[in-house]
Amino acid sequence: TPALSLPCGFTTGGLPLGMQLIGQPSNDAIVLRAGHAYQRSTEWHLRRPALIKSNPLPSPKIDSYAPKVSNLNSAEILHVEKMAMQSGLMLDERLMSILLENAPHALNMTRRIRKSRDRMDYPSLTFKF
Repeated sequence: TPALSLPCGFTTGGLPLGMQLIGQPSNDAIVLRAGHAYQRSTEWHLRRPALIKSNPLPSPKIDSYAPKVSNLNSAEILHVEKMAMQSGLMLDERLMSILLENAPHALNMTRRIRKSRDRMDYPSLTFKF
């Protein structure tokens, strides 16, 4: 699916705004023509945000992204670690803790999947010829 991002103005705080045009699959030319027409009729692509030297850049709050302690029991933790190893994931301690933090959501989704077919049956989205 073709997509194009274009500048389209600034916020009241002076930050740049963007607009995205998305077209139907294989219609790249239409998206590019629409973007070109928009740029020819506006001057947003020529403008730059005003930079003020006296205002320091805000520093990101990295601590707020620290993984939380998982609420999984030991059997579930072992299961998630085993699945990660079988998938070929090479995770350090931090990445594993992020995986364990989010694992309850994935495990709950898998519990809701209906398993009414034999394990050797093909899934419904596999075509046989």
